[in-house]
Amino acid sequence: MTDGDFEARLGGQLRRLADLDLRSIDPLAMATAAIEAERRRTGWAWTWVVRRQTVVASVALLATAALVVGLLIVSASARRTPGSQLAFVRGGDVYLATGDGTNPRRLATGGADAQRNGYTRVAIAPDGRHLAAILDDRLRGADGFAAPQTVAILTTSGSEIGALDVGSIVPSDQVSITRDISWSPDSTELAVLVDAGREVAHGLYVIGLDGHVVRQLQLPPFFIAFSPITAWSPDGRSILVTGGPSDYEAPGLWLVAPDGSAPRQLVEGTRASSVWAAAWSPDGTEVAFTRSSTISSAAAVEIVSVLGGTPRALPLGPEAVLGLAWSADSRRIAVAGLEATNAPAVSKYHLDVIASDGSAGPLTLISGQATEPTMAPNGSQLPFTLTGEYLSGGLGWWDSPAWTAEGQSIVYRSLSERDWPTFSIRIVPADGGPSQVLIPNVDAFDFGWSP
Repeated sequence: MTDGDFEARLGGQLRRLADLDLRSIDPLAMATAAIEAERRRTGWAWTWVVRRQTVVASVALLATAALVVGLLIVSASARRTPGSQLAFVRGGDVYLATGDGTNPRRLATGGADAQRNGYTRVAIAPDGRHLAAILDDRLRGADGFAAPQTVAILTTSGSEIGALDVGSIVPSDQVSITRDISWSPDSTELAVLVDAGREVAHGLYVIGLDGHVVRQLQLPPFFIAFSPITAWSPDGRSILVTGGPSDYEAPGLWLVAPDGSAPRQLVEGTRASSVWAAAWSPDGTEVAFTRSSTISSAAAVEIVSVLGGTPRALPLGPEAVLGLAWSADSRRIAVAGLEATNAPAVSKYHLDVIASDGSAGPLTLISGQATEPTMAPNGSQLPFTLTGEYLSGGLGWWDSPAWTAEGQSIVYRSLSERDWPTFSIRIVPADGGPSQVLIPNVDAFDFGWSP
């Protein structure tokens, strides 16, 4: 190979590398220009020795540039997530940040004070252009009469374009609680489940972006949904609801038709085997769910086809399941769980990942233990203690974890000994590793995630 051939090939490779992310850096051109300037100043001849110097200088410059870019990439990857938006509640107000937790800005003020919660729940539409948020204006400890809640539709700039006064769709002398909300996959409608706690549900409603009720959907007679899951299917054909007729202690799985036609039971619940958590597969053909005797009892994770049939069980440790989430490729499921213990007032929490085909048992990513305040034998009060991370915000207020789009990380909300006494939204590698805080100091309510 001649000197000219060597320089030409190396120069081409250097320029191609520079075009990847360093378009302003061309090591060969920079080195050549520097030596050319010196040649003109001193009258050097452009010999093979000088050409070799050009090559050596260009390689040195490229190595330096690659080192700088590598350091920047490593630094960014520690917190990088392709999630485009992250919505959360802080101090009763709604905030929106980028997917890596940066640039948080307040979108709506909830007017929270010592007696009112303000906003308590937020969900981002699949297209990322709108948010739905539940405003809880009831007095704390009150029984919720007279328009206790509003479901607000917000733009990402913070404008309210619609609102549903929940009290306007139920009798004024009855308790009404917005139990759950779920966006349609085309982001044009919102499903709103309203009930009265452990009493018969008032109804499942579909509202438009203007907040007006488009239609009320059919639920089974005397349907009760205690701590329900409401989730619109990815194909838009069904809305998944947990609950059942006449008995809040025996919820099952139901598919409700968005067009208002009759619902269909997918999984039956009994007092010994009740359905508490559920999540759609990304393609909408299957549902992962858990069954146990009580909401805090050890449960199995099962998967059932939307066509029905016998569910298949997945391996999981002795824990109650508080939330489920599928990865985008449908290969793995994240499980937020509460492990049963024999010690009084002691709770153990896990964030696990299991293979959806049952080929791999749970990989524990996060764990923690909380001990509630107890009375010592001498009569003194023992304080609340926490080690690791505490994944639940309390009965009915947990939220499911969420996967980043590429499936490499999981976003979740927790209370850790490092952040005590405030909750944080954190991210952890799905294959294991330390977690990092995305958003500190958030309220103990569901967050919204747009991958």
